[in-house]
Amino acid sequence: MPALAVAIVILASATVLAVTIADDARTAAERDVASRGLAVTVADTLVDPEGPTTRRRTVLDRNATLAISITAIEDAVPAVRDRAIRIRLAGDAIADWTVEDRTILERGSVRGGTTASRIALLARSETRTDRITVDPAAERALPATARRLTVEARSGNVTTVRVDDRVVLYRPNGIRGSTTIDLPRQGTDRLVLEGTGVVELRVERERRTPIVITVTVDA
Repeated sequence: MPALAVAIVILASATVLAVTIADDARTAAERDVASRGLAVTVADTLVDPEGPTTRRRTVLDRNATLAISITAIEDAVPAVRDRAIRIRLAGDAIADWTVEDRTILERGSVRGGTTASRIALLARSETRTDRITVDPAAERALPATARRLTVEARSGNVTTVRVDDRVVLYRPNGIRGSTTIDLPRQGTDRLVLEGTGVVELRVERERRTPIVITVTVDA
């Protein structure tokens, strides 16, 4: 009997241990699934057209992205609250950046967790300014990445602005003051000014850097 009792105790202990291990494994697996889901959700949100730092789908504003806050992430994905999270940029184009520069956000201790990645473009705006004499017309090539142009009259009566043969601004008595025009996203080639006078032309173009944005979420 004593031997049987000992065997029963050992068997019971082994059963409890096995159940505990199984519960722990199931809990860990559920936690990994939850972390994976959150990482994917945050990564998708960051490249979404309505994301906290996007200009449009998969195009991220450089300044806003590098300055992103945990508040912006939590507002977009409330379920990430109280989770350890790290957002890091990667890619050949920024290979010379330090890890600190590429890590744009980190909260808590991210020791493992799960990671989701998305390909995107980091965009910043540059402006070029030219003074153009129009008599009776003037033509300029526009970069394919031009997004916006501003025409400011300086003298005379420049009446018409065409972009790729499409009239985008017409004032029969001459352009007065400053007018800003949004350009098509598919890219433009040619700007034509008609009339007589001098205008200041400011062209805003977009510089893009290909990146991979990675999001790691831990328990």
